[in-house]
Formats: sequence, structure tokens, C-alpha cells
Amino acid sequence: MEKLADMKEFSWIEGQKIPLPEVWNGCRFNNLIPPVFEAYCKIIHPIHRELNAPNDTITWMEAGFDDGYLQPGERIRLRELAVKYGLKETKELGLPSIAKELGGQPRYLMGGDPGLLDYKSLNRVINVIKLHSGEIDCYFYYHVLKTSDYYSKLYRGRIEEVKQFLMMDEVKFTPSYIWPEDRSWCFYSDVDLDFTIIGGSRAFVDKLKADDWLECMETDEDTRVDDDGDQQVKENL
Repeated sequence: MEKLADMKEFSWIEGQKIPLPEVWNGCRFNNLIPPVFEAYCKIIHPIHRELNAPNDTITWMEAGFDDGYLQPGERIRLRELAVKYGLKETKELGLPSIAKELGGQPRYLMGGDPGLLDYKSLNRVINVIKLHSGEIDCYFYYHVLKTSDYYSKLYRGRIEEVKQFLMMDEVKFTPSYIWPEDRSWCFYSDVDLDFTIIGGSRAFVDKLKADDWLECMETDEDTRVDDDGDQQVKENL
């Protein structure tokens, strides 16, 4: 793993992603990663049942937010929740869709960690990358909000070395951006998002979607990522 002093390798992302609109109408994939890829998807960070929840109907607002230590139980996939609550699998589907439908986030649901892809999912992603691209060097960029000193950082190393960041003090969570030297795909992770977004070739995205652990949902470059992106449910809060 090599820490780079020059940020020039990151400039292609900054230069090609679409600026956020002056008049707010949502944040989209193309505001976060360059709209240059054949296919796009998002990996839902694993959702779990919280074992201390009294039932499936009480919301966090009703239960109170100071409820002690949270105990994750079985994993629940977002697609299963959509079926349970009669929602369609839109490209913008997320836990905010459930909260809108029910008038609040259910107490029994523990969403995935924002900005952090869990270790098992990260290993699965690494395996897919190796299967698709072989043993390659990648760039790992950390936004200021994911660093201990609030200075952005850029590293270069083998894709499997991404796991080293989880044990480093100078950075937090998984990298904000990961991409290979040939820029054939790009991952983005944000401290406000409980999913990771990806752009790449059709074949690459299909390999991610085929993994039986990753909950990978098809999107496009114009898919919204903000909490109000899923328009199938009217606000009930």
C-alpha cells in the first residue's frame, strides 16, 4: 500500500461527475460518480432485526431513541421488506421508503452502517473484482469526512489491501472512492448512505448482482440516492 501526495489521479472523478443542481431536485448517481459507465447498481449494507424490539409495528420515535445497546439478529433483505409492506422494487428503494410507508422507521430494523461496507460484503466484492479484473492495482480515495485530520487522502495498492483501512487510525470506514488504473469501474461510499454505489461494465455489474450474499440492486446514472428519492410512497410522517 502506497500513500500518494499528489491527488491528480482523482481529478477524472471530480472533472466528470455532474455538479449538484442550484435548485434542489435530489442527489443522483451522476452527482457522485462519473456518468461514463455501461451499467450501475447499489449494494445494500446488510439490514438486521434488532433483538430487543418489542414487536414489528412500534417505530423508533414511539420507542425512544435512547434504548441501550442494540443487538443485531437475523439478516433481513430490503427486497423482503418491500414485499412485506407492499412496495415495488424501484431503483430508489431503501429504508426511507419503509419509513414513509409506516410513518416512521420500525424499531425492529437495524439499517446497515452508513459509509461502511461490512467485512463479509467487502470480501465478496474483492472476490468479484478479482474474478472480473484479476490481480490489479487500485486507487483508494478518502473524503475529508472519512479522515481523522479532515484532510483528503489518496492511496494506491492491491484490491485486497482495502481491508487494511479498517485497522488504520488516519481514516475511517471504507474508502469514499475505489477505482482501478484503467477506470473501468468505480465504487462510491458516503457517510450519509447505507448503501454503496457502483458504475462499471454490464458484465461487471452482472457479476456483483449474481453474488448470493450481496444484495445488489440495478440502478442507472440518474437514480436518486437521497431519502426522498423513492416517489412511490407519500410522506406519512
